[in-house]
Amino acid sequence: MTKNSKLLFYINIFVITFLSVNIFKHYTADAPLEDYLIYILIALNLFAIIVKDLVELFYNGSTRKVLLISDCLMMFSYLFVGILSMVGIMISTSTFGRILYIAFLIISILFITITLYKLTLSDKRKHREK
Repeated sequence: MTKNSKLLFYINIFVITFLSVNIFKHYTADAPLEDYLIYILIALNLFAIIVKDLVELFYNGSTRKVLLISDCLMMFSYLFVGILSMVGIMISTSTFGRILYIAFLIISILFITITLYKLTLSDKRKHREK
């Protein structure tokens, strides 16, 4: 991790923590889901961005196992973003809200596809080396 990416990593951790506190506050106040769903989507997107650095931090290195774990966590994060975006599309009452949730859905589908492609490429390389 370079110095600039380390700073971005810590800023993302701070923003995710702030959003998580907001989510918890809305959830415990029995607010409707549409009030804090956007916070959940932004926090999951930020988590997916830093998950590789987070896994490397705990596993000390970048082996195939670490890359596989981080790619799987990223894919599942974007899968949850896609599912929650579909929920947001269904419960949204404004046009802007629906457009925003559709954008999140498109981004999540795009990143899930890219991650699956990376996983199949690494699997093909693994079979070639044998």
